[in-house]
Amino acid sequence: SMVIARRPRPLFGLLSFLALFSFRAPIDAQATPAADASPDAKFVERARALLKVHPLVDGHNDLPWQYRERGENRLDTLDLNMDLSALEPRLHTDFPRLAEGGLGGQFWSVYVPTSFEGSDAATATFEQIDVVKRLTERYPDRLEMAYTAADVTRIHRAGKIASLIGMEGGHSIASSLGVLRELYRAGARYMTITHSKNVAWADSATDAPKVGGLSKFGVEVVREM
Repeated sequence: SMVIARRPRPLFGLLSFLALFSFRAPIDAQATPAADASPDAKFVERARALLKVHPLVDGHNDLPWQYRERGENRLDTLDLNMDLSALEPRLHTDFPRLAEGGLGGQFWSVYVPTSFEGSDAATATFEQIDVVKRLTERYPDRLEMAYTAADVTRIHRAGKIASLIGMEGGHSIASSLGVLRELYRAGARYMTITHSKNVAWADSATDAPKVGGLSKFGVEVVREM
């Protein structure tokens, strides 16, 4: 699968956050680890100082689907201000743990299963995008929607988590360039070409090949992005 973006937007600068700290802002002298700190404590202190300056961006979080599974997309199902680590089934995300990890930006996955096809897949994907946007509205002191690299920088400097949208699998576009464009307008900033199953226009690495990689329409999808 591939991670790509609609062209004239400045997204590739944003994706650079995922692989490498791209900023070179100086770290405040107060961020220098204390001389009497243990070696491990020095590393932790240094890491925390770096994360205050350089936004750490997680490229994938399935929390929106957890709202769908656990509460039919009702946001009162999970209070992210609470420590939710003891929940069963397990949940990996809450604000105490995100703060402890120093997260600066999050791509919220708007995943829908490959069993969803056609308009059902597209509708469910738009519903998951709605969950992400409502989350940022519910926790405005913690989260803010980001659509560009500049947004990520600004939101991180404001002490909040830049919230971005990533799509898992081309089945979400229902084989329609128009749906793809509307998902971009709705906020999606990456899409993997496939998930675990082939789509009509692209082969998945975990399925039997059918079109030899990309079909002609698959090439058009990539070109559009």
